[in-house]
Amino acid sequence: MERAYASRTITDDPKDGQAECLEEDLSQNKFFQDDILSLSEMDKMAYFCHMLESLKGECILCEDEQDMYEKMSNLMQKKGLSGLFTRDASIAEKLHQHKIPVDTDEENLKDLVAAVTRCEYLIVRTGSVLVSSASKAGRQLHVYPSIHIVIAHKNQLVDELHAALEGVRQKYKKSSFPSVVSVITGPSRTADIEKTLVLGAHGPKELIIFVQQK
Repeated sequence: MERAYASRTITDDPKDGQAECLEEDLSQNKFFQDDILSLSEMDKMAYFCHMLESLKGECILCEDEQDMYEKMSNLMQKKGLSGLFTRDASIAEKLHQHKIPVDTDEENLKDLVAAVTRCEYLIVRTGSVLVSSASKAGRQLHVYPSIHIVIAHKNQLVDELHAALEGVRQKYKKSSFPSVVSVITGPSRTADIEKTLVLGAHGPKELIIFVQQK
């Protein structure tokens, strides 16, 4: 298997020391401390995934829509999920088409485990996802479920937070600006009690982002 980072293609062959060295370089941010703007699109995506996963999130890259829903189905089986909740009719339709159990009944909201939403932008620098209340998910689905699944496209990738905020400002320039714009950086976490890190105390315990490449 080959992976591309920082304009270098490396292999996962344990006999080849490149992979181990590169992972160390990524952990120390040697390639990306200075100029994200100079990175290729592939490298930016690699860095976004690296940052998200360093924060206990999960980034799943998908070739296209078909690949994405196949991987989503596999994820459900792996985690033992019986279905996914969404308020987005277009997502619900796609889930139905790919034979993935979906729930849209608001009466079942209190019992939901995993929900699927869209997002506004993915932020390379911090591995964050920017969401707004203007989406069909509203505010609730970004914070209520134990597992928050986000559907995104590589075109939503931006370098910095200010670029994402400017994008939202331009998008809603001629309509009502969202009442809430939130930046989600990894799963919910707190260390209030005895400085012990706990995931999912005030929101989703897992954040999983599916990114379509085509």
